[in-house]
Amino acid sequence: MNRLASLFAFAVLSAGLVHGQEVSSFKVTPSLKGVAFYVDGVQYRSAAIFLWPKGTKHELLYIPNQEDGSWLDDTKTSLYAFGGWSDDAGLLQGSAGFAQTVTADPNVTEYKANYSVTYQVRLVLMDPQTPSPCGEAPGNLTDPTGRAGLVVIGGTCYWGSATFWAKGGTTLNAFPYPGYIFEGWTSNLGPTDAFLRTYTINGPVTLGPRFSPAKRVRFLTTPMGRNLLIDRTETRTPTYTPCITSELQPPFVPFVHFTSQDSLCLGEFDFATDSQHLLSAPSPQTDSTGNLLVFDSWSIGGGQNTVYTAKVTNIPETIIAKFVPGARVSFVTTPTVLKLKVDGRDNWPSYNFVWAIGAKYTVSAPAEQFDAAGRKYVFKGWSNGGPATQDVVVDSSSATNGGMRLTANYELLNRAVIGSTVPGLKVKVDGVECVTPCSVDRPNGGKATLSVPLTIPLSEVSRYEFTVWQDGGGADRTVTFNKDYQTVNANYRVSNKLTAVSDPEGGAEIRLDPASADGFYPADTTVIATVVSKPGYRFRRWEGDLDGTGRAGSVFLSVPRIIRAMMDRVPFIAPAGVKNSAGDTPAKGVAAGSIISIYGANLATRYEVGPANPLAQTIAGVVLLLGDRILPIVYVSPEQINAQLPDDLVEGDYNLRVKNEGFPDVTAPLSVVRNAPGLYSNSVDGKLYALALHEDGTVIMPDSPARRNEIVTLLGTGFGPYTRRVPEGFAVQDTPIVPLADNAEVVAGALRLQPTFSGAAPGFVGVSSSKIRITSNLPAASSVEIRIVVNGQDSNTVLLPIE
Repeated sequence: MNRLASLFAFAVLSAGLVHGQEVSSFKVTPSLKGVAFYVDGVQYRSAAIFLWPKGTKHELLYIPNQEDGSWLDDTKTSLYAFGGWSDDAGLLQGSAGFAQTVTADPNVTEYKANYSVTYQVRLVLMDPQTPSPCGEAPGNLTDPTGRAGLVVIGGTCYWGSATFWAKGGTTLNAFPYPGYIFEGWTSNLGPTDAFLRTYTINGPVTLGPRFSPAKRVRFLTTPMGRNLLIDRTETRTPTYTPCITSELQPPFVPFVHFTSQDSLCLGEFDFATDSQHLLSAPSPQTDSTGNLLVFDSWSIGGGQNTVYTAKVTNIPETIIAKFVPGARVSFVTTPTVLKLKVDGRDNWPSYNFVWAIGAKYTVSAPAEQFDAAGRKYVFKGWSNGGPATQDVVVDSSSATNGGMRLTANYELLNRAVIGSTVPGLKVKVDGVECVTPCSVDRPNGGKATLSVPLTIPLSEVSRYEFTVWQDGGGADRTVTFNKDYQTVNANYRVSNKLTAVSDPEGGAEIRLDPASADGFYPADTTVIATVVSKPGYRFRRWEGDLDGTGRAGSVFLSVPRIIRAMMDRVPFIAPAGVKNSAGDTPAKGVAAGSIISIYGANLATRYEVGPANPLAQTIAGVVLLLGDRILPIVYVSPEQINAQLPDDLVEGDYNLRVKNEGFPDVTAPLSVVRNAPGLYSNSVDGKLYALALHEDGTVIMPDSPARRNEIVTLLGTGFGPYTRRVPEGFAVQDTPIVPLADNAEVVAGALRLQPTFSGAAPGFVGVSSSKIRITSNLPAASSVEIRIVVNGQDSNTVLLPIE
């Protein structure tokens, strides 16, 4: 039954019964497509499906086409080995044979013919010799005809072309014989990596190793037998030429030495054309008698790490490494932990060298350096007395006297570590700033000047304050380096500010005990604060970091503190606070009818000037009483009130009372005298000039002095009674004139002048005037001291500028 018939039968009998028998579907497949098998005598090369009634018997058969039981495909490049029959239920036993009888069972739906495959590998060697098994690889070359090399594939050695079967990952190795190099593999699938050693075979393949003629290079040394570094690999060199048998490298070849294909001697290499190689030499080495040798140069030029490029493959080349006698040279330091520079380097593994006899090197000892612990050393000198940097030439005697040894002597400096209780404090050492902890090094007995700040701000209300150095002394000091190691610490403490204010400002003096120039105190200080009220104020209570109504209290300055004395304003008149409004005068009182000034505090709530004519009896709620009489007022302010006394007061003592709405009354004593003259003045550049008028009514000033023969008018108050009374609080009329009742004279320097008039000043309230002529006998271009004397009573002294 062919496949088509099987499918047709399956379609027709889909009900699963044939003539009343149960029918099931079976599939028979090969594990590898294209391999032939037989079912009931019919050949198949791919999977086939059958409908077999249950219990029927069928024959499965594999027939090999090779004597060894394998199957060779039509291309004869793939070889299949039969591996027996199996079923999908795993019930089949004894299935290793080519033929297998099975009985149809619905529980088994598939039978499989199992195969494994290997592929043909054609190995093509350039050598024409007949394939034959190798000996050891690379082994000894015993074939007299010579060859380029041999290969090992999958563990089997070949030295000629061959065909064999293989599969999967196969290991490839190629061994070139002397005179050749291996450059890689080629295959019909394309070139492979020259360094590939495992090749996956998944189809027929042709492999060929590529062997090429090599450049033969012989390395020798003078003296002979020294080791070299060829491509960073240490290499022995021969001790004799020609090479002796014991120094040959395998494989051994029976040809004349140093031909294109003879045995390699020690130190001989076969290099690829144009390949580059790094040439070096271990140095130092010793000769046969134990004398030191130092590598010098290569015969092709260059020194250590010379790059050689192989050229002209068919011409062998000899390269000689030259060694010269050497001697040991050692450099040491005292102490031994320090560094030196040898030929500009200070990172040598050690300062023990072997140098060529006669070679010159430069060694340098740094002037200053530090050890691992940070200690400072200064260079003192070399053991040979040479300079810090000097050239060293290795002489021949060094080779026989155990070598050359030079010692660099250093002195360890004494160290002082400057510390502080303030982290990162900036300290000046000999004027140069450093940050603590700061290490300072000096020779034994040396000195350094230290300076630290007295205060360091933490904020506007906290700071560090210097207290003392650890070993005593002020902020500026000198430290002596008389110890190998010492610490010097600057001690600081935290200080906080006590801010003491009064509200209103200036209403009280707050006395602090202990006192402080700027309000800062150490953090552990307790301060007693006492409030002293200023005139015009009365203490009410404390606020802020101090409370209570007592005038004294204590504050602990663990943190910055603010205390506030809350004050109430009260009217106040200063002792002897009632004066002539022109200023201080020699008189012991004030004159009736004059303008007086009352000095104090909180006398009024604001500054306010009253009407000029007539004067008011109350301004800004302020009233002045002298007994039961109300005084006319010029102006009021918190600190000063100007007013006019009645002109009919008799000499004697009185009490003046100030009434201010919303405040308690305040009184002040005053004495009334007949004459208490005072001259008004202007302050110019700190000097008091008389308030005097030119004839045209303009003010006399330093830049507009009184003129010769001019009659000037001096203004003042308190000159004394007039010949008749004038209305109180009203400006004096121009006419009739009102003269003084008492005699008056003006003293100008040493001269006494008789006024042309002294009396009430027209247009003014409570103001007197005195007119004098500027005579020729008064000093010119000067400011003359001037005063008025009335009835023998002097006024204050002022200046009168004269042209």
